[in-house]
Amino acid sequence: MDDLSKAKIVVIISFFVAVLLFLKLCVFGYSGKRKFIQRAYQKGNYTKAYIVNNNIYTGIHMMRKANNFPSYKAKYEYAVNGKKYYKTYNLRAKSGISSGPPNSINIYFDKNNPSKAISEVEIKNGPKASGCFTTIIIVVAFSIALYNIWKLF
Repeated sequence: MDDLSKAKIVVIISFFVAVLLFLKLCVFGYSGKRKFIQRAYQKGNYTKAYIVNNNIYTGIHMMRKANNFPSYKAKYEYAVNGKKYYKTYNLRAKSGISSGPPNSINIYFDKNNPSKAISEVEIKNGPKASGCFTTIIIVVAFSIALYNIWKLF
């Protein structure tokens, strides 16, 4: 089999891998953070976090060069088994007019390491984009590796 035929087969296989990953990571949004939240919720490892410092303005977020949205850096405090933990988030307002970051958010944590925590805010501020980007990287790496391995034979 010549190199062109091998390349065509690799492209076809990579296309199917890309479609599967796109559906899993982009459409249904099962990125690592989403899985972490889902598992923590099922195990009951979640709590409310309350803002410690309020409305620290950090700048303007540009969207499509026409809409400027304020962004904030907010520090939240949550408690697990009586011990306090802190988490800082960069939040972006949904519109040009904002009253600042929310006063409370849900925090999902690892039972064995409560300082490892994720909030829905992290996912809502960057919806599924990381999963889509990961799909592209995985498919390109998979295609290159598959083609190079196949060339050896």
